[in-house]
Amino acid sequence: MLTLHTNYTLGSYQADRDDFLERRENLPLYNDPTAPSVPPHFDGGSSIAIGFGLDLLNNSIASINNWLANLGPLSFHDEQLINQAKALAIKNEATLIPIASQFELNLQSFSNAVTVLDAILATKEGELNQLLASRGIVLDQSRERAALVSLYFNGRPKYNAQGQVVSHNLIGPNLLNALANGNRAEAWYEIRYQTNRERITDRRVAGGIAIRRYAESDTFGLYENAPLTDAEAKSIFRMYTAHRDVIQTYESDSWNRKGARLLSLRYGETAA
Repeated sequence: MLTLHTNYTLGSYQADRDDFLERRENLPLYNDPTAPSVPPHFDGGSSIAIGFGLDLLNNSIASINNWLANLGPLSFHDEQLINQAKALAIKNEATLIPIASQFELNLQSFSNAVTVLDAILATKEGELNQLLASRGIVLDQSRERAALVSLYFNGRPKYNAQGQVVSHNLIGPNLLNALANGNRAEAWYEIRYQTNRERITDRRVAGGIAIRRYAESDTFGLYENAPLTDAEAKSIFRMYTAHRDVIQTYESDSWNRKGARLLSLRYGETAA
C-alpha cells in the first residue's frame, strides 16, 4: 500500500491539481489571468482546443456541451467547423489554425476556463475511479492522485457498451499492476518512461511530452511519505537495475535532451 503525500503547494488537492493542469494545457492563458478573450486554438499537435485542454475534436458534442454548461451549447456553425476539422486527412498547424479562427465559441475569461476545466475533471476523476476500481485500487486525494489525473487527462480512455472505462492508453496494465501491488518504484518508472509513445511515432513533440511525464512522476514521487525503509530502498534499486538500459537510452536520446532544454526554459522546470 502506498503512503500518500498530501503536502500541497497551494493548500489543497484541487488547487494543486488544477494549477498543474492549467500550466501544461495552456501556458499563455495561465500567465495571463486577465485575458479578455479565450477563443479556440491549435493545440500544438493534431487538434483544436479551448481554455485549459477542452479538446473540441476528440470529445463528443454532447460531452462538450455538458462541460460548457451555461457557456454553451455549441452553435450549429461551430458544430459544422468541428465536423470539417475531423474530416481532414491531415491535421496540423497549417490545416487547423484557419478552422480554429472561425469559431463563434469563446470562454471570455480565465475564470470561465477554470470552471470548464473543473467540469471536465469531475468527469475524468469519475472515470479514473472506474479504471482503478477494475483492479481493486482505491487512491485518495493526494499528490499521487493529481499525477494520475494529469496522465488520464492527457490520454485516451476506451469505453464498453455501457459507457464505462475499460482501458486507457497511458494508464496501462503495467502501471495498474504496480499500483495494485503497492509498488511505488515501478509505478514511478511507468509514468516517467513508458507513457511517451511519441518518442517513436512523433519525435517532434516527444521532448515536450517527456517534460510533462517528468513533472507527473516527480509529483507522484519515488519515495513513500514515511521514513525510508530497507525494503523500500531495495525496491527502488530493483527497479533501476531491471530498467537501467531503458532509462539510460531514454535520458540520453537526442530528442529528449534537446526537448528537455527547450521545455525547461518554457515551464521553468528541469528534466533531471
